[in-house]
Amino acid sequence: MEKTVTIRTGYEIIERTVDSEVEFILAKYEVTEYVATTYECPHCKQTEDPRFVKDDGRPPSLIEKNYATPSLVAGILKNKFVLGLPFYRQEQDLKRSGILITRASMATRAILVFQMYFQWLVQYFHRELLKRQFLMMDETPVQVLKEPDKRPQSKSYVWLLRSGENGLPPLLLYRYSLTRNGDNAVEMRSFF
Repeated sequence: MEKTVTIRTGYEIIERTVDSEVEFILAKYEVTEYVATTYECPHCKQTEDPRFVKDDGRPPSLIEKNYATPSLVAGILKNKFVLGLPFYRQEQDLKRSGILITRASMATRAILVFQMYFQWLVQYFHRELLKRQFLMMDETPVQVLKEPDKRPQSKSYVWLLRSGENGLPPLLLYRYSLTRNGDNAVEMRSFF
């Protein structure tokens, strides 16, 4: 950020940057209230069957029957997947601001938003990845609690499928698997 000083000397204007500084402005949360209006039909008013029309006053929501705004969901997803901030820490941070959103709700919204808006993008990148000359694949063991038919102490795996170094932008896809079985390589061809 730059501050510009203008000096007038006769008819000339001289501008030069004398300093710059960065300010930190805390994020803020705003509550938007929508008012529902009920209208009465003027022609039906005097009849035995009066009619009413209700306008809920809300714009279409990101997720049906959910109060999460696009900006709130974008902030939660950015914190989780760009900054690596776990949902439980985001829950604590929001709570300090007087907003009660559980980590389970955040996780559910993240999954719904992926399914509704981003799944097609991952499918596109998967098709593009399979067009590359060669691919690399590796797995990382993870422990997942409460998995059906598995003990909590057992390992599951997150597989990484990455394009090779061929001068094109790198493409990376992650896939969760219960096992380290070699069949995962075959299954990654279909992915979805």
